[in-house]
Amino acid sequence: MDQIQHKFVQVQGLKHHVAEIGAGPKVVVFLHGFPEIWYSWRHQMICLARSGFRAIAPDYRGYGLSDPPPVPEKTTFGDLISDLLAILDFLEITKVVLVAKDFGAKPAYMLALLHPERVLGVVTMGVPFIPPGPSQYQKHLPEGFYISRWREPGRAEADFGRLDAKKVVRNIYILFSRSEIPIAAENQEIMDLVDLSTPLPPWFTEEDLATYGALYEKSGFQTALQVPYRSLDEDLNITEPVVEAPALLIMGDKDYVFKFPGMEDYIKSGKVKEFVPDLDIIYLPEGSHFVQEQSPDECVLISNGLKRCNLGTLESNSDADEDAKDAFVSLWHFIADLERSRNVEPLSLDEAFELFCSGISSYGPYWDHVLGYWRASLEFPEKILFLTYEEMKKDTASHVKKLAEFMGCSFTLEEEEEGEVQKIISMCSFEKLSNLEVNKNGKHRADTSFAMKNSVFFRKGEIGDWANNLTAEMGARLDDIMEQKLKGSGLKLPR
Repeated sequence: MDQIQHKFVQVQGLKHHVAEIGAGPKVVVFLHGFPEIWYSWRHQMICLARSGFRAIAPDYRGYGLSDPPPVPEKTTFGDLISDLLAILDFLEITKVVLVAKDFGAKPAYMLALLHPERVLGVVTMGVPFIPPGPSQYQKHLPEGFYISRWREPGRAEADFGRLDAKKVVRNIYILFSRSEIPIAAENQEIMDLVDLSTPLPPWFTEEDLATYGALYEKSGFQTALQVPYRSLDEDLNITEPVVEAPALLIMGDKDYVFKFPGMEDYIKSGKVKEFVPDLDIIYLPEGSHFVQEQSPDECVLISNGLKRCNLGTLESNSDADEDAKDAFVSLWHFIADLERSRNVEPLSLDEAFELFCSGISSYGPYWDHVLGYWRASLEFPEKILFLTYEEMKKDTASHVKKLAEFMGCSFTLEEEEEGEVQKIISMCSFEKLSNLEVNKNGKHRADTSFAMKNSVFFRKGEIGDWANNLTAEMGARLDDIMEQKLKGSGLKLPR
């Protein structure tokens, strides 16, 4: 979190708070929902910055640390769009990919419609593109529907006013993380739907709540109730609501938004593609309305949207102790298997190779990852032991003993004579581990939306298998890159 920088941009007569991390021409702008602020994107911003992107997350006017508008009850979605354009102009950014959550989908898509020359693509979570015009949901839901209540001037203010800001945010997070639409009875208010004994969602910490609570204590909820809830029917004079930019929609299967009348059919039948023809949709089986906080690893899914916008993609970094060619091939097979299991078309080998050679990877360029551990092992030899896979395969026994010594658990002479070293080698061999029942049929993170088969972590374990996947020219190119990047470090990796 300390890596994220904070600045204030004076535009549109207001001081706007902007969180930012990373540098370069590939810019991703994150738009929050309610009851969120820039902080809801903290995980994704850091992840993208490590992969060479510039990640920016503003607080809307009247939210978080941004100034409130002079007359909050007159704030519109048009204001949010104008603010965003002014911020981009101030920062001298011409083109962006927009990643939006909840009602942030509206300004994201409206900006893509009104200023298509500025938007390379759109990724939304929890809310699809919804055509401009009067909201229809209230006609088909009871009077106690939370949006109906919050659209009524004074109703939510009185309801929220009974609690401090932290408790209001707590209650809304609990309500919105459920799979049912919050609807109050005639003699209830929305805040009455949660009692003090109801626990927070397991992925939402007290520290997170304190952060949100403190910022909403500062900003209040006046602007947040105006936009989105009291501005839903705003007319932005869009006559042809067809988005040409490539787009991605990420929906949790347990998102309460699916319960809005007609919403599930609109999304799953493909009707939404009448308005966004170049749209991909990803469903997260255990996902709630807060997928970016519930499952921060969905940063990998955002990468699919960036790939479609020609901004590159993210890759999970491999171990830093392996020939770069074998490391890349193992990584490519792993990511490809993972994406196919989620019905996502993986990158071709050639596409992934170009990105790898360009230094695009989830934790930064591969060579920087290697050098980081190499240099740390020289500075702190008692804390970091640097090994290569090739060395361990060549002389496994001596390296097992070296590891034991490093961990302060050296083998005794008696243990060595009794064959304990060989027993450990056998027990930890590729063949033994890959054939364990848990690794053949078990799942990693089984109770999350990112469950994956343990078997995807096992492929061949063979040194030099890269030659079965890469051409000699590709191998030589990667060798040359590694030699150049490691020059002067004293580190020599296999090639």
